[in-house]
Amino acid sequence: MTWIDFETCVEYIAAVKRLVGDAWLSQELDRIGAYEPPERPDRLGYTHYYDEFHPLAFLIYQVDEQLKSCVQATQQILRLSYLGKNLSVLENANSKGLDWKLGELTSSTKTMFDKAVYEIETAAGYAERGHPVEFVETKSNEKMRTPDIFISFADGLEVECKRKDWKSQRDARNADRWNLIIRRACGWTEYFGLNYAIYVRTQRDPDARDVAFILDQIRALLKGRREGTFEFPAKGVCISLKILSETDQEIEAGGFLLASREEPEYSSTQWQDRRDEFGRRFRKNLRAFAFKSEELPDRIASIVRSVRDARRQFSAAVPALVHVQVNLVDPQMTGHDLERLDSGIESVLRNNSTISAVVVSGEFFDEHELGPCYGHIRLTYKNESAKHPLPPDFELYRES
Repeated sequence: MTWIDFETCVEYIAAVKRLVGDAWLSQELDRIGAYEPPERPDRLGYTHYYDEFHPLAFLIYQVDEQLKSCVQATQQILRLSYLGKNLSVLENANSKGLDWKLGELTSSTKTMFDKAVYEIETAAGYAERGHPVEFVETKSNEKMRTPDIFISFADGLEVECKRKDWKSQRDARNADRWNLIIRRACGWTEYFGLNYAIYVRTQRDPDARDVAFILDQIRALLKGRREGTFEFPAKGVCISLKILSETDQEIEAGGFLLASREEPEYSSTQWQDRRDEFGRRFRKNLRAFAFKSEELPDRIASIVRSVRDARRQFSAAVPALVHVQVNLVDPQMTGHDLERLDSGIESVLRNNSTISAVVVSGEFFDEHELGPCYGHIRLTYKNESAKHPLPPDFELYRES
């Protein structure tokens, strides 16, 4: 983690404003200040404002408002000051192509913003280690594929940065269908007088017909007050059931096992809680649901795809690094997910000698005794069979 005191935060924020320029910033802030939101402001979230305004301008606007009254750093202040720190590092190092990258940072094509921020962070990480870095200008008009960054170390290293969106339509679609099963099953547990732990495993992502089949089977099994594992190979579906209690029966709070020991892809637990006069906790109508598709979830598959696709950007003449950022650390990510991520990336590296190493990172915010902190979790993978291995004295940028 990088520790930045509050006064330094303010200095770095001023650096961002200076580098993006008063003309652009004033125009964008005026648009935000004059905006009149729809009638139901309680329903507006960050994504609404992200769609309405430039993300950097809106972040600066938020920070300016917060600095009028706050006494310690917020997430927005930390994120903006971290950007300012990285820009200052690159400016002081006279990094080639920084002006061009600042243009992407403020581009009207908003999708460029997040990737530009990540490229700036990655370049600054190596510049801080004393390596001259250069932003390589995209030559799409010449139909030439190029990396994002060139590091002047030994014969040079090429770096491609990939940034994954926190949204995934496929994972969201699965979650919607699993939530439909949860809602229906909750009603049936109430109707049939039993509370269950239910685990559903499918060979592929469920479609509408799969959901209808699963619901029919769950209803029949609950009606028969069944327990155990029930497989439907022709449909690629397996349903495991475990009875937890009678409806409205109170049980002392404690751990319980799902109907399967496998890591679920998606889960939900519901209950009503009560404490007695001795402080003991009791639960009523405890119901647990877990789901898993054997297909790799997008939060993993998209990272592996990004690593595989990145090889096209390299010249294959010098060592090549792939940096992938997955936005905020995914709370759904499990130990089993990390094992599958390791396996997927290592498989790509075994079959591709162009890529020398991969760094996967996710940003996080946390509370510390010294105040809020902002940092990154990074996983690194070196390709033992790379055509151009990393120089032995070259250190990968991986903040702890």
